Formats: sequence, structure tokens, C-alpha cells
Amino acid sequence: MHVGAVMIFEGPPPGYDEFVEQVESRMHLVPRYRQKLAFPPLETGRPLWVDDPNFNLEYHVRHTALPRPGSMDQLERLVGRIFSQRLDRSKPLWETWLVQG
Repeated sequence: MHVGAVMIFEGPPPGYDEFVEQVESRMHLVPRYRQKLAFPPLETGRPLWVDDPNFNLEYHVRHTALPRPGSMDQLERLVGRIFSQRLDRSKPLWETWLVQG
């Protein structure tokens, strides 16, 4: 199970690099976003949250664009495809997508 949301903003979108910089500038506010699940050997207990030494923000901040004309139907199909994918449990369990168009 996961939680997802779509937010639509008016005006020109930020560039990908600017968007990544904004997310990075706030990462210290949510330390869990740099953590992943660690499973005890032989499943002897519950998984624990541990810092991911290989954390790569650009893996979690994705960028794509809708083909013209960028309709609501196209957005809904993209969102459905994104939301239907399982998150990689070997990495921190979140993604954010910047969708242009």
C-alpha cells in the first residue's frame, strides 16, 4: 500500500535542477526521507529504519512531460501508471514527480 497525490499549479514550471535544489534544501526537515528499511537476519524481528549510505536524491525526484496537448486524460493515465508501480524497497520509500505539460 502507498499514498499518492497530484497537485496542479498554474504558471511556468521550475526546471528540474531548480526543483531538485528546492527539495534538497528541505531534506533536513524530514530525516526519514534519507532512510530505508533494514531487515534483521533470518527475519528475527521487525524491519528497522536506517540511514541509506547510498542515498541519491535524483533517483527519488523524477521528471517527465506529457505529450501535447497535455490533457487531463493524459495526466490521469500517467498518474495511474506511476501509482501502480511498487517502490524499490532497497531504497527510501518515496518518489516525487515533476510533470510538465
